Amino acid sequence: MKYKTLIPRPIKLLFRLSQRKVNDYYSGHAQQFAQNRLGAMPVFEYCVRIQQPILQSTFFENKVFNMQKAGKKINQVLIMPGEIFSFWEVVSYPGGWLGYRKGRNLVEGKLQSAYGGGLCQVSGILYHLALGTGLEILERHNHSVDIYTENERFAPLGSDATVVYGYKDLRFRNTTGQTLYFALDSTASHINACLHSPLPLAFDNPEFVRHDENDQRIVQTKVKGNVLAISKYWIP
Repeated sequence: MKYKTLIPRPIKLLFRLSQRKVNDYYSGHAQQFAQNRLGAMPVFEYCVRIQQPILQSTFFENKVFNMQKAGKKINQVLIMPGEIFSFWEVVSYPGGWLGYRKGRNLVEGKLQSAYGGGLCQVSGILYHLALGTGLEILERHNHSVDIYTENERFAPLGSDATVVYGYKDLRFRNTTGQTLYFALDSTASHINACLHSPLPLAFDNPEFVRHDENDQRIVQTKVKGNVLAISKYWIP
């Protein structure tokens, strides 16, 4: 364990990215990722929409900027039937040299500033939409700590999807048989997310059932009565 702490973070990241590339190649996922498609997007008649408030916090303006920057990339992705949406394949590295700003991030259970802070609200709202519209969730990670009080919570506990470049991704497969795309719009007060489709999509509102057990908060995510995920959070 001591030797791991001596390895520079860029080397660790490069190793993890290489691991993912190899795994994606052999699993066949690398050939199935939805890609940014520059140019005019089609106009689809139907839309499933979710809105969340963006709460005031440290680095608030930077958070909104980062969310808008990521949203522009996500808005240029057509997800064909059978294709996989990968948050990091679309958004790419959220580094300062690529224009991202420092924002508030939860790192190893502690709030810290880091480039790309705020992107977890973007991935979370996408996850919520994917759950409700029945897309196949391939990868999703919850945060390690529940840092919000009930008055501060902007989304149901259990609907979060933390993303860490090279380590934790949000991935889901388009199993609807239709071509889809997201339209994200972040303002100074809200993030609006819409999943567009040529034919109506049913939205089954996910149920997040939680209970406390010792020093953990455990949430069961249910859709149509089926448990799709179990999220565990430390209670500070």
